[in-house]
Amino acid sequence: MAPGKLGRRLMIGAALAGLTVGLLIGAAEFGLRTFAPVEFKALPEPHSDDDWFENLHRASDTPGLVYELTPSRQLSIKGVAIETNSHGMRDAEPLQPVPGKELRRIAAVGDSFTFGQGVGNRESWSWYLQELLGESAGSDVLWDVINFGVNGYSSRDEAAVVEHKVFEWKPDLVLLAYALNDPDVDGISGLHDYYEEPAWWRHSHLLRLMAKVRFERGIHSNGGHHVRAVHADREKWQTVVDAFGAIAAMCKERDIPVLLTIFPVFYSGHTWAEYELGDVHDKVAELGRANGFEVVDVREVYAATGKAPLELSIPDDGHPTPEGHRLAAELLRDRILARTW
Repeated sequence: MAPGKLGRRLMIGAALAGLTVGLLIGAAEFGLRTFAPVEFKALPEPHSDDDWFENLHRASDTPGLVYELTPSRQLSIKGVAIETNSHGMRDAEPLQPVPGKELRRIAAVGDSFTFGQGVGNRESWSWYLQELLGESAGSDVLWDVINFGVNGYSSRDEAAVVEHKVFEWKPDLVLLAYALNDPDVDGISGLHDYYEEPAWWRHSHLLRLMAKVRFERGIHSNGGHHVRAVHADREKWQTVVDAFGAIAAMCKERDIPVLLTIFPVFYSGHTWAEYELGDVHDKVAELGRANGFEVVDVREVYAATGKAPLELSIPDDGHPTPEGHRLAAELLRDRILARTW
């Protein structure tokens, strides 16, 4: 057979194969859309104006952040009063220097565990910490703990907060609070979906089905734990590695120490002795120490109470109770006061 004819046949064969694949993909997409819509990672539904997405948050023009808290808001969500200050923090206004007193500032950076999901403004660990430090301080020291926590943030978001929001307040310490869903850059609160343009592939039911299979395979291969799965996922864990490295470099340049605080989840085991994610805590702690962070693990002080995990968790919520926040604050106070200032 002449080379030209062979080439044309190969081209025709490739075109037919491509057309067949395209038709099969189109048929699969049509079938899923019509008969079995895939809800996994579906495009977000519009929210009404009275929803907390709009009332508490706004789109952010800060590099690296999709959304942030709206300044000067007062509202109630599920019976819990929430108030933000003029800087968009769930906190009182930052303290100003007082003649004759040394102002020591701590920047509390984190997600919903730091924001205080499910508890009042004065029941978050950052608020308790400022109170406890104030009670322990001498007359010449003024402590100010600024709450930069925003629900739904990942470690990647928190690195952007440190870079673009924290340093203007000239903190003496960055207190980085790590929750065990922090590698999940897709977010579980829905806020990233609401404020960010969805990835192109999420418009396809077939591609969402493939993503669902991959996600469920990761969960299954990690004992059914979402937490373990996101820490085992190479891409998601790398976002934490990059975020810790960035925070470490920025703080080292300014000679600001970082205290990494690891919070547990409350559904892993009926008692703290049965808690199944200790190795995940160890992995995070090892990464923190490798970046020069001091590390404290709140799980230890929770276990010392003798109370079961769910006794320190808000029912059907998964966040600490006011007692859980205060216990964390007491642990942090002791570690902070042990420093040489």
